[in-house]
Amino acid sequence: MDPNGQNGIRVPDPTGERCPNYELAAFAVIRQAMTANGVMTDEQAVQALRDGWHVHHDAQMQAWQAQSVEDRRVAEEEEQRTREEEEARRAEEQRAAAEEQKTLDKKKLKLATVDPSRRPPTQLRQRVADYAREKLMKLAYVELDYFTAKTRQLAESQAKSVVNETYTLVSGDTGLSLTPASSLKAIKGVRRDADLPFEEMTTAWPVFIQEITDLPEIWPQAIVQQYLRFFLQIVGHQDSQDPIGQPALMRYMEEVRSDWHEKIIAKNVSDQTYNIGVFEPKLYEQCKADVQATSARLQIQRVRVVVTRFIKS
Repeated sequence: MDPNGQNGIRVPDPTGERCPNYELAAFAVIRQAMTANGVMTDEQAVQALRDGWHVHHDAQMQAWQAQSVEDRRVAEEEEQRTREEEEARRAEEQRAAAEEQKTLDKKKLKLATVDPSRRPPTQLRQRVADYAREKLMKLAYVELDYFTAKTRQLAESQAKSVVNETYTLVSGDTGLSLTPASSLKAIKGVRRDADLPFEEMTTAWPVFIQEITDLPEIWPQAIVQQYLRFFLQIVGHQDSQDPIGQPALMRYMEEVRSDWHEKIIAKNVSDQTYNIGVFEPKLYEQCKADVQATSARLQIQRVRVVVTRFIKS
């Protein structure tokens, strides 16, 4: 049965309706028409009218009840839809608010805890270039020149001259992130380890060790100790005061450091590498031979230049 009645017309509530009193004079014409042929008596006509009314009333009640059930279903669906839309709207507002708060938190300065009784240090450490520090954060090779006094002073001067730091969008293991542009840009003129004067190396390596010591979550203590032994063997080597030995040791330093940093990052679970703190004499002798050969070639070239000038004169 159509819950809305015939032809989609809504059924009025029939629960308050009562059967008419068909014995009244108002229904006399109907009763006379029903009894005119003598088939039924006046009482039978009244009863037939009552029975017809009840049949119609029962049908109206069924239609109205079905209509009421459908109305409740539609109302519940509309209420559910409205509730879901409201929940979705609130969830979107909360998400937008969380994103906005996240953005504000990124911009918010993070303050260190202040110890009221703590005095300033007696000696302040010079800034190391962001580029070098970013390399150390990845255990990547970075030239020792970044830790010399000259380059640290240059990095500090550049940092102070930048009022508003520029940030660059970088893709990493955790997705896209904003990184200071200075951490991606190498300082011009930085020298290779092999070209770094031995004397400057002796003051740069302690700074390097201090920097990696300050990164215990990246640099395990065992590796820091191996690296410390590496430098101590370089500066304490028997050739450390020799004019050929010094550049040879610097060449050895460059070759070992660049190779070790490349191999320290495992590409497979079974990858292994060597202890950088173990000095390899054979490799050093090769470096020393290369330096001697280069020195000899330069000496020959200088002699040729002098001879050529003498002949021309």
